[in-house]
Amino acid sequence: MILLEIPLIAGSADQSLDVTLDNVPYTLRVVWNERGGYWSLSVALRDGEPLLTNIKMVNNYPLVKRFQRLDMAGELFFLHKSGKTYRPTYDDVGGEYGLYYYDPETAEDLPKPIPTRGSTQSIWDGGNSIWDGGSSNWV
Repeated sequence: MILLEIPLIAGSADQSLDVTLDNVPYTLRVVWNERGGYWSLSVALRDGEPLLTNIKMVNNYPLVKRFQRLDMAGELFFLHKSGKTYRPTYDDVGGEYGLYYYDPETAEDLPKPIPTRGSTQSIWDGGNSIWDGGSSNWV
């Protein structure tokens, strides 16, 4: 089983992290969106080529596999360290919430994520995940 916690820094609203996943070096950027009240994730190759930008980090939901630009065997998840499902706040990152990389097919000690393929419900209306618990209006 591949399980890796990617260390996030508490109290930092904009952070870049250099990681190697599946033998590929990436730069991850995690940013707090003050207006929307959520954390977002961007993924780039180490040379700066952006692969994904500003994905809303939703608790216990696959963040990157649904996009065709990444060829990772595993997946990135934003999870509460004790399994709680409340909406993460600014103060939770680097403390209560962490960013994890793991292969959902072999991971047994973390909650199974929502399937990204073959589901008849969407995450927006199926009640399968905690999207934001508040207004999702894009202004």
